[in-house]
Amino acid sequence: MAAKATKKDVILNMVYSLGAAVVIIGALFKINHYSILGLDGSTILAIGLGVEALIFVIFAFDTPSGQYDWEKAYPELADGNEPVKARKSKAIIETGDAEVSLSNKLDKMLADAKLDTSLMTRLRDGIENFNHSVTDINKTVDASRATQAYGDQLALAANHMESLNALYQVQLDSGKKQVELNQKFVNEMQKSAAGSEQFLKEMNKLTSNVNSLNQVYGGMLSAMRSPNIK
Repeated sequence: MAAKATKKDVILNMVYSLGAAVVIIGALFKINHYSILGLDGSTILAIGLGVEALIFVIFAFDTPSGQYDWEKAYPELADGNEPVKARKSKAIIETGDAEVSLSNKLDKMLADAKLDTSLMTRLRDGIENFNHSVTDINKTVDASRATQAYGDQLALAANHMESLNALYQVQLDSGKKQVELNQKFVNEMQKSAAGSEQFLKEMNKLTSNVNSLNQVYGGMLSAMRSPNIK
Protein backbone atom coordinates (compact mmCIF):
# COMPACT_ATOMS: atom_id res chain seq x y z
CA MET A 1 0.00 0.00 0.00
CA ALA A 2 1.43 3.43 -0.96
CA ALA A 3 2.53 5.79 1.81
CA LYS A 4 0.15 8.68 2.48
CA ALA A 5 1.62 12.15 1.76
CA THR A 6 1.57 14.64 4.64
CA LYS A 7 0.49 18.29 4.42
CA LYS A 8 4.11 19.38 4.68
CA ASP A 9 5.06 17.21 1.69
CA VAL A 10 2.28 18.75 -0.38
CA ILE A 11 3.34 22.33 0.49
CA LEU A 12 7.03 21.68 -0.21
CA ASN A 13 6.25 20.02 -3.52
CA MET A 14 4.20 23.09 -4.51
CA VAL A 15 7.05 25.44 -3.51
CA TYR A 16 9.60 23.43 -5.51
CA SER A 17 7.42 23.45 -8.61
CA LEU A 18 6.59 27.17 -8.44
CA GLY A 19 10.25 28.09 -7.88
CA ALA A 20 11.31 26.08 -10.90
CA ALA A 21 8.55 27.75 -12.92
CA VAL A 22 9.89 31.21 -11.98
CA VAL A 23 13.39 30.23 -13.13
CA ILE A 24 12.06 28.91 -16.47
CA ILE A 25 9.96 32.04 -17.06
CA GLY A 26 12.97 34.25 -16.22
CA ALA A 27 15.13 32.35 -18.72
CA LEU A 28 12.39 32.73 -21.36
CA PHE A 29 12.17 36.49 -20.80
CA LYS A 30 15.97 36.74 -20.84
CA ILE A 31 16.34 34.87 -24.15
CA ASN A 32 13.53 36.70 -25.95
CA HIS A 33 14.18 40.08 -24.29
CA TYR A 34 10.68 40.34 -22.87
CA SER A 35 9.64 42.65 -20.03
CA ILE A 36 6.62 42.82 -17.74
CA LEU A 37 5.64 45.42 -15.10
CA GLY A 38 8.91 47.20 -15.70
CA LEU A 39 10.94 44.04 -15.07
CA ASP A 40 13.16 42.83 -17.85
CA GLY A 41 14.31 39.29 -18.48
CA SER A 42 17.53 39.61 -16.48
CA THR A 43 15.68 40.82 -13.40
CA ILE A 44 13.07 38.06 -13.59
CA LEU A 45 15.81 35.46 -14.12
CA ALA A 46 17.71 36.76 -11.09
CA ILE A 47 14.55 36.59 -8.97
CA GLY A 48 13.87 33.05 -10.16
CA LEU A 49 17.41 31.89 -9.39
CA GLY A 50 17.18 33.44 -5.95
CA VAL A 51 13.90 31.68 -5.27
CA GLU A 52 15.39 28.42 -6.49
CA ALA A 53 18.42 28.83 -4.21
CA LEU A 54 16.09 29.47 -1.26
CA ILE A 55 14.13 26.35 -2.13
CA PHE A 56 17.29 24.24 -2.12
CA VAL A 57 18.19 25.66 1.30
CA ILE A 58 14.75 24.66 2.61
CA PHE A 59 15.11 21.23 1.01
CA ALA A 60 18.46 20.74 2.84
CA PHE A 61 16.70 20.96 6.23
CA ASP A 62 13.70 18.87 5.17
CA THR A 63 13.51 15.41 6.76
CA PRO A 64 12.78 12.59 4.31
CA SER A 65 9.37 11.01 4.46
CA GLY A 66 8.78 7.44 5.56
CA GLN A 67 9.85 4.65 3.20
CA TYR A 68 8.33 1.28 2.54
CA ASP A 69 9.29 -1.46 4.95
CA TRP A 70 10.57 -3.81 2.27
CA GLU A 71 11.93 -6.27 4.87
CA LYS A 72 8.37 -7.26 5.72
CA ALA A 73 7.59 -8.15 2.13
CA TYR A 74 11.01 -9.69 1.47
CA PRO A 75 12.53 -11.11 4.69
CA GLU A 76 15.77 -11.96 2.89
CA LEU A 77 16.51 -8.19 2.73
CA ALA A 78 16.74 -8.00 6.54
CA ASP A 79 20.37 -9.20 6.45
CA GLY A 80 22.30 -7.94 3.43
CA ASN A 81 24.96 -10.65 3.85
CA GLU A 82 22.61 -13.58 3.19
CA PRO A 83 22.18 -14.66 -0.44
CA VAL A 84 18.83 -13.92 -1.98
CA LYS A 85 16.75 -17.08 -2.39
CA ALA A 86 14.30 -17.26 -5.23
CA ARG A 87 10.79 -18.08 -4.12
CA LYS A 88 7.56 -18.37 -5.96
CA SER A 89 4.93 -15.81 -5.30
CA LYS A 90 1.41 -16.78 -4.42
CA ALA A 91 0.12 -15.44 -7.74
CA ILE A 92 2.53 -17.67 -9.70
CA ILE A 93 1.56 -20.71 -7.64
CA GLU A 94 -2.14 -19.99 -8.14
CA THR A 95 -1.57 -19.49 -11.88
CA GLY A 96 0.24 -22.81 -12.11
CA ASP A 97 -2.57 -24.54 -10.24
CA ALA A 98 -5.12 -22.94 -12.55
CA GLU A 99 -3.17 -24.11 -15.61
CA VAL A 100 -3.02 -27.67 -14.24
CA SER A 101 -6.73 -27.59 -13.46
CA LEU A 102 -7.54 -26.21 -16.90
CA SER A 103 -5.38 -28.88 -18.55
CA ASN A 104 -7.13 -31.59 -16.56
CA LYS A 105 -10.54 -30.21 -17.51
CA LEU A 106 -9.51 -30.07 -21.17
CA ASP A 107 -8.29 -33.67 -21.06
CA LYS A 108 -11.56 -34.71 -19.45
CA MET A 109 -13.58 -32.88 -22.11
CA LEU A 110 -11.58 -34.57 -24.87
CA ALA A 111 -12.05 -37.93 -23.21
CA ASP A 112 -15.80 -37.39 -22.82
CA ALA A 113 -16.04 -36.37 -26.46
CA LYS A 114 -13.92 -39.40 -27.42
CA LEU A 115 -11.47 -37.17 -29.25
CA ASP A 116 -8.52 -39.53 -29.11
CA THR A 117 -5.48 -39.70 -31.37
CA SER A 118 -7.08 -42.21 -33.74
CA LEU A 119 -10.09 -39.94 -34.22
CA MET A 120 -7.86 -36.99 -34.99
CA THR A 121 -5.90 -39.17 -37.44
CA ARG A 122 -9.11 -40.24 -39.15
CA LEU A 123 -10.24 -36.64 -39.27
CA ARG A 124 -6.95 -35.62 -40.87
CA ASP A 125 -7.20 -38.48 -43.38
CA GLY A 126 -10.77 -37.45 -44.15
CA ILE A 127 -9.69 -33.87 -44.78
CA GLU A 128 -6.87 -35.06 -47.06
CA ASN A 129 -9.27 -37.32 -48.96
CA PHE A 130 -11.66 -34.41 -49.30
CA ASN A 131 -8.85 -32.27 -50.69
CA HIS A 132 -7.99 -35.01 -53.21
CA SER A 133 -11.65 -35.28 -54.16
CA VAL A 134 -11.88 -31.53 -54.68
CA THR A 135 -8.74 -31.68 -56.85
CA ASP A 136 -10.23 -34.51 -58.93
CA ILE A 137 -13.48 -32.59 -59.27
CA ASN A 138 -11.56 -29.54 -60.45
CA LYS A 139 -9.76 -31.69 -63.03
CA THR A 140 -13.09 -33.15 -64.14
CA VAL A 141 -14.58 -29.68 -64.40
CA ASP A 142 -11.59 -28.56 -66.47
CA ALA A 143 -11.98 -31.60 -68.74
CA SER A 144 -15.70 -30.92 -69.01
CA ARG A 145 -14.98 -27.33 -69.96
CA ALA A 146 -12.47 -28.50 -72.58
CA THR A 147 -15.03 -30.99 -73.91
CA GLN A 148 -17.66 -28.28 -74.01
CA ALA A 149 -15.28 -25.99 -75.89
CA TYR A 150 -14.48 -28.82 -78.33
CA GLY A 151 -18.21 -29.45 -78.79
CA ASP A 152 -18.78 -25.76 -79.44
CA GLN A 153 -16.04 -25.82 -82.08
CA LEU A 154 -17.60 -28.89 -83.69
CA ALA A 155 -21.01 -27.21 -83.70
CA LEU A 156 -19.47 -24.12 -85.29
CA ALA A 157 -17.73 -26.27 -87.91
CA ALA A 158 -21.02 -28.10 -88.58
CA ASN A 159 -22.77 -24.77 -89.07
CA HIS A 160 -20.08 -23.69 -91.51
CA MET A 161 -20.36 -27.02 -93.34
CA GLU A 162 -24.12 -26.60 -93.53
CA SER A 163 -23.67 -23.12 -94.96
CA LEU A 164 -21.22 -24.48 -97.54
CA ASN A 165 -23.68 -27.25 -98.42
CA ALA A 166 -26.46 -24.72 -98.88
CA LEU A 167 -24.21 -22.58 -101.08
CA TYR A 168 -23.20 -25.65 -103.08
CA GLN A 169 -26.87 -26.59 -103.50
CA VAL A 170 -27.65 -23.10 -104.76
CA GLN A 171 -24.78 -23.32 -107.23
CA LEU A 172 -25.92 -26.79 -108.30
CA ASP A 173 -29.48 -25.62 -108.86
CA SER A 174 -28.21 -22.64 -110.82
CA GLY A 175 -26.05 -24.95 -112.92
CA LYS A 176 -29.00 -27.22 -113.62
CA LYS A 177 -31.11 -24.26 -114.70
CA GLN A 178 -28.31 -23.07 -116.94
CA VAL A 179 -28.03 -26.54 -118.51
CA GLU A 180 -31.78 -26.58 -119.09
CA LEU A 181 -31.63 -23.15 -120.72
CA ASN A 182 -28.76 -24.26 -122.92
CA GLN A 183 -30.67 -27.40 -123.92
CA LYS A 184 -33.75 -25.34 -124.70
CA PHE A 185 -31.66 -22.97 -126.79
CA VAL A 186 -30.18 -25.89 -128.71
CA ASN A 187 -33.65 -27.30 -129.30
CA GLU A 188 -34.87 -23.96 -130.55
CA MET A 189 -31.87 -23.72 -132.82
CA GLN A 190 -32.57 -27.19 -134.16
CA LYS A 191 -36.21 -26.29 -134.72
CA SER A 192 -35.12 -23.11 -136.45
CA ALA A 193 -32.78 -25.07 -138.69
CA ALA A 194 -35.59 -27.48 -139.65
CA GLY A 195 -37.86 -24.53 -140.41
CA SER A 196 -35.19 -22.94 -142.54
CA GLU A 197 -34.85 -26.12 -144.55
CA GLN A 198 -38.62 -26.31 -145.13
CA PHE A 199 -38.62 -22.66 -146.08
CA LEU A 200 -35.93 -23.31 -148.64
CA LYS A 201 -37.95 -26.15 -150.10
CA GLU A 202 -41.04 -23.99 -150.33
CA MET A 203 -39.02 -21.23 -151.94
CA ASN A 204 -37.62 -23.64 -154.50
CA LYS A 205 -41.12 -24.92 -155.24
CA LEU A 206 -42.40 -21.39 -155.57
CA THR A 207 -39.55 -20.54 -157.89
CA SER A 208 -40.37 -23.56 -160.03
CA ASN A 209 -44.01 -22.54 -160.21
CA VAL A 210 -43.05 -19.03 -161.14
CA ASN A 211 -40.84 -20.36 -163.90
CA SER A 212 -43.69 -22.49 -165.21
CA LEU A 213 -46.00 -19.51 -165.18
CA ASN A 214 -43.40 -17.47 -166.96
CA GLN A 215 -43.18 -20.10 -169.67
CA VAL A 216 -46.98 -20.19 -170.08
CA TYR A 217 -47.11 -16.42 -170.13
CA GLY A 218 -44.27 -16.36 -172.65
CA GLY A 219 -46.14 -18.80 -174.90
CA MET A 220 -49.24 -16.65 -174.72
CA LEU A 221 -47.28 -13.56 -175.63
CA SER A 222 -45.69 -15.36 -178.59
CA ALA A 223 -49.08 -16.50 -179.81
CA MET A 224 -50.44 -13.00 -179.57
CA ARG A 225 -47.54 -11.57 -181.54
CA SER A 226 -47.93 -13.98 -184.52
CA PRO A 227 -49.65 -12.43 -187.80
CA ASN A 228 -53.42 -12.64 -188.06
CA ILE A 229 -54.88 -14.98 -190.62
CA LYS A 230 -57.38 -13.27 -193.07
